[in-house]
Amino acid sequence: MVARNIRECFGGPVAEVALSTDTPNIVIERGKRAYQKIKADAATMRENWRAVGEALLVGRKTHKADRAFGRWCEENFPGLKPP
Repeated sequence: MVARNIRECFGGPVAEVALSTDTPNIVIERGKRAYQKIKADAATMRENWRAVGEALLVGRKTHKADRAFGRWCEENFPGLKPP
């Protein structure tokens, strides 16, 4: 479905923003490039989280006790907290 207006595009009210003084074509191209980067970063993020998940599964298999696994996680993924 194609959004009919900016409100539909973003799902609600959009705050007023200062618009660039660049030409509309420049602004649109810059926005399209930014959107492509966001999509690429999202794909990379999914791949990275899959790799982390796989490592955690292997770590769990090799550390049966909860405390041992917790220590292993802290050593290998410092700051990683469960959701």
